[in-house]
Amino acid sequence: MLGLTELISDLENVVVSLSGGPRDYLAPLTLASSFNGGNVKKVYLRSDINNSLTELELPEASVRLDSNEKEVISLIDQEENINITNLAEKLGISQSTASRRVNKLSGKDLVKLDTKEEGKIVSPSLKALISLRY
Repeated sequence: MLGLTELISDLENVVVSLSGGPRDYLAPLTLASSFNGGNVKKVYLRSDINNSLTELELPEASVRLDSNEKEVISLIDQEENINITNLAEKLGISQSTASRRVNKLSGKDLVKLDTKEEGKIVSPSLKALISLRY
């Protein structure tokens, strides 16, 4: 699957056909397409039964991150149980800026927030970790 993910990420305007060929390619190709939602423009599935062609909408398993998003996700991945105050200190930014960045990431389902005694604890989602690496 990693080879397919790298191949798709190097291309633009990819059209994926999830039909024909060995079935053991279907799952990796589907996942690779989901990881590269920005590059994949169309995904089709051809039925083996009636030969119909259906356009599919795959969920985006990853997103393109800007440098600020990468910095925040990398830090919260390294620091277990980090709150917004500590995040701001480690990034050298104001607490309000850190809070805005975290809220933006939360809106994209890239971080999870958990309110505890020490404040809002931030942790990366699986989608964020995949996006950081691909």
